[in-house]
Amino acid sequence: MRAPELLAREDNPRRVVAEQRIRRGRVLDRHGKALAWSEIDAEGYAERRYAGGWLAHAVGYYSLRYGVSGIEAAFDEQLRGEPDHITWASWRNNLLHRPQIGQDIQVSLDAALQRAAGEALEGQSGAIVLLDAETGEVLALVSAPTFDPNRLDEEWDTLSEATDKPLFNRALQGLYPPGATFNTIVMAAALEENLTTADEIFQDKDGREQFGKAVVRCANHPGLDTFDLLHAAAYGCNVTFARLSLRLGSEKLANYAEWFGLGLSPAFEIPAPAGQVASTFPGPTLLPNPESIARGVITPQTARLVRRAMVLAVSEGLAGQIALPDLSIAGKAGTAEAGQDSAPHAWFIGFAPAGQEEKPRFAIAVVVEHGGEGAQVAAPIAARLLKLAADSRTGE
Repeated sequence: MRAPELLAREDNPRRVVAEQRIRRGRVLDRHGKALAWSEIDAEGYAERRYAGGWLAHAVGYYSLRYGVSGIEAAFDEQLRGEPDHITWASWRNNLLHRPQIGQDIQVSLDAALQRAAGEALEGQSGAIVLLDAETGEVLALVSAPTFDPNRLDEEWDTLSEATDKPLFNRALQGLYPPGATFNTIVMAAALEENLTTADEIFQDKDGREQFGKAVVRCANHPGLDTFDLLHAAAYGCNVTFARLSLRLGSEKLANYAEWFGLGLSPAFEIPAPAGQVASTFPGPTLLPNPESIARGVITPQTARLVRRAMVLAVSEGLAGQIALPDLSIAGKAGTAEAGQDSAPHAWFIGFAPAGQEEKPRFAIAVVVEHGGEGAQVAAPIAARLLKLAADSRTGE
């Protein structure tokens, strides 16, 4: 009766042997493609295999020496085949020394989109999160640089000591100044608090203003003395949103950032919640997380106004270079300062399709560390992936 307790002891060498014989279930993408599986050698020992390094931070890894991460960790019990209670079948398998066999799991990731996102960041550092705008399901989640989980044990020391930190999951853990992408939240908050309207006219002659010791500049000044709120957002006029932030005050602004899923001060942003922010404005006024769904964050009217501003940013603003003839895209580019001696981080959050009568299906967030201008670097990556996602769903 003490067999399970004895086997679980860390000083029991049979524990390692038992673990090696567990045939973990497969991790399948939304179309049934295997992302992770177990191969069995002649002696009955299982070795975990992965479809590629572009999956490393989403699917994670399984290692006897270094543990589990990602989806492998989140669904460890199912993949291991751990029974909820002792059944006659499991008792019989133990008695006959049959290997423990895990369950397959199917996740929302799309292998083709995941691979494309990984290739888009090859040779760079950053993150991409692509969501289904209707359901909030994650279609692709990539962090770069990455690593090959098939060689984790052999390369662990090198990976853990690398200065570019390939083991670090930038999509879920990276903290970056959001740049002008945060203007979408400032705009939504100011509208919700009745501190501005879509028709308010802003004076901005030279596109720069000093706030204390900081000088705020307009990213793409249209050369006009005045313009309304929506065009201020489209042109990336940060002066306007700095003024709106002062109207809101730090406490309200921090509250809205948290309600939008950032859970942080307005100074920093994580790519995955940024994708949630983008998915808020296509139509649904709720973020795809239980707390926001329970209470709502913004009204439908505010969502429509922010959406119009994001459409204008692509049709008239600096992000206009990503406009495609057969797919309407809306979004907001950002260029976030990263220190005096470093190139800025390049940001883009957006969704597609974005036509007036179209129901958006995809939302995306892209950040490229020290990539430069968001409209020049991050926005084209987002456009390619949104187009690929739209093409992949044609006919569905």
